[in-house]
Amino acid sequence: MESDVTKSIRSVIASCEGDSEFNDYHLVDYLTGEFLEEQYKGQRVLAGQASSLKKMLDRHASLGEFIYDKKLLGMDI
Repeated sequence: MESDVTKSIRSVIASCEGDSEFNDYHLVDYLTGEFLEEQYKGQRVLAGQASSLKKMLDRHASLGEFIYDKKLLGMDI
């Protein structure tokens, strides 16, 4: 879903930049500064979590998911 939202924001930005008659530089600046930065951070966090889960599953099989859940919740095992 993060990718879809990012693509939607980028399409709005492209629309704002595309037509020389209706350029909205302020909206482009706002969207890139506020929303795109947050989207990219969210995507990096999710990618890191997915990578960690895959590594845990590869190393510990089904126990890896349990360990990952405990780590994600911040509980000590």
